[in-house]
Amino acid sequence: MNFELKDKKILIIGSSGGIGKALSDVFVKAKCQIIFTSSDELKLENLRKDFGNNHLYYFLDLSNSNSLFENIKKITDENKDIEILINNAGITKDNLILRMKKDQWNDVININLNSNFHIIKSIIPNMIKSKPITVIFLFDLLLLKKRISFYKCIFYNIH
Repeated sequence: MNFELKDKKILIIGSSGGIGKALSDVFVKAKCQIIFTSSDELKLENLRKDFGNNHLYYFLDLSNSNSLFENIKKITDENKDIEILINNAGITKDNLILRMKKDQWNDVININLNSNFHIIKSIIPNMIKSKPITVIFLFDLLLLKKRISFYKCIFYNIH
């Protein structure tokens, strides 16, 4: 697949970590406008220093549902022209499932799955009004036996 990315507006959920920042580098070099998000204000400010003021920056804490709803609404109200959504945010409790406590499991489910549902439910309606859209999810999976972490990508292109 070959995509023309120039001038696309891309929302990257979880853009301050290693993979999110690497994705941001690629999209900035392709001359996209990036909407950066992070749950850490200092990391968000560092992104602004690295990438400049031609992009947008929003605090987004997936672990706090009130903050999540408020800030996703702000992003969607201020950006009705998002064309690509990349959800790269999430947590890993780094434990075998046999050793996980129920609250650890609930944290992972709430942040990695439930927050995605709320983000998509808020953002997709604006995205599908006028153009084809692309939604990409990146998941960090922890294997049961070897404790090896790897990423799985689910890619949706909706026309």
